[in-house]
Order: sequence, then C-alpha cells, then structure tokens
Amino acid sequence: FEQLKGGRSEMERLLKDWVQITHADRDTDYDGDAVRRIIGTVGTGSPLLRFDKVIDAMRKGFLADAEGTYDYVDLEVFDELAQDIIQGLRDTDYLAYSAIFADPSGNAGVPGQS
Repeated sequence: FEQLKGGRSEMERLLKDWVQITHADRDTDYDGDAVRRIIGTVGTGSPLLRFDKVIDAMRKGFLADAEGTYDYVDLEVFDELAQDIIQGLRDTDYLAYSAIFADPSGNAGVPGQS
C-alpha cells in the first residue's frame, strides 16, 4: 500500500503546485512531460508507474485473504474505482502529451508569433 500512498501524495502535489510544475506562470513552453513524470508515464521515479499492476496486486490480495481481514472491501466498487483511476491517468497522459504540441496563443503559423 506504500505505492498507493505515494501516488496519492504525488497527485496532491500536482494539484497544489500545478502552475509551477507545468510552467504556466512563465512565458515558456508548457511542460507536459513534467505532468507525465508525476503520473508515471515518463521516467521511472513516480509511485504511479505501472499503477495498474498495483491495483491488480491489491485485488489478488483481497481475493486471497483467507483470514477475512479485508472482508469489508466491496470488490465490485473497488474494481469500478480502480478502472476510473486508471482511465483518469490515461486521459491525463494523453492530454499532457497533446498539450506539448499545442499553441495556446492562437497565432500558430503567424511569422514571428507563437
């Protein structure tokens, strides 16, 4: 569960420090890869790296629990929430990657302006 806790901390940091992380406060290019590093789709340092494997391991742990420690876990709800999280990470990756190539000024193709 340490990777899960670390992932939550990273997402909280991303939300809190969005402007600094993405360089939205500077007159420079947007850094979508900074977002992608935090959500684990670029590099290997994020606790969210291969998060789908974390979810799979948790689910297997819940199913193998012969002592009933995790009887309170509703696997149907867990699966739905897990899929929402994984899809959210995929969507975030897609948008962050796409934004790297977008020109937010509306002046794309105008000589001397970007």
